[in-house]
Amino acid sequence: MLGFLIGSACLVGLVATRRRGSCGVSASRCGSLGDSSRVDRCGRPGSGTFGRGGGMFGFLASLNLSRQQWKAARSATDDFRAEAAKHRAEVNASRDELGTLLKAATFDEGALGPMFARHDEVLGKLRPAFATLVAKVHATLEPGQRERLAEFVDLGPLGFAIVGRTCR
Repeated sequence: MLGFLIGSACLVGLVATRRRGSCGVSASRCGSLGDSSRVDRCGRPGSGTFGRGGGMFGFLASLNLSRQQWKAARSATDDFRAEAAKHRAEVNASRDELGTLLKAATFDEGALGPMFARHDEVLGKLRPAFATLVAKVHATLEPGQRERLAEFVDLGPLGFAIVGRTCR
């Protein structure tokens, strides 16, 4: 008898899970507003996220972008990531250098100076690329979408988790 109750509870949970969107709101209240050119607001896989899942692409999916907006934002984001990837070697070198400094018997603060100078040089190269990314995304979005993006930025690092998983 106990097994029957546990099995029934599991079945009810499975059905409830399948009937909800990825953001936890029932599928009837969360969706693409009936316009086939829109990306799903919940970012459900296979429902308009163009093969990109979480992270920034999952958040962009929650902005309810049109296909043209999605392509422009994706292109701008990919361009910035390509520029940042050029400097991956510096990240790895800094990690190795910091590891070496931490393994030493005494910590030499002076050894951090050259590493920070290299960081400033790399950031100087990435600033224009980031400004271009923000300008392109800003020009692409409508006022309500910009408001949502600003809300995300205000929330800080947890913005992906909080704003990106909600439906409006």
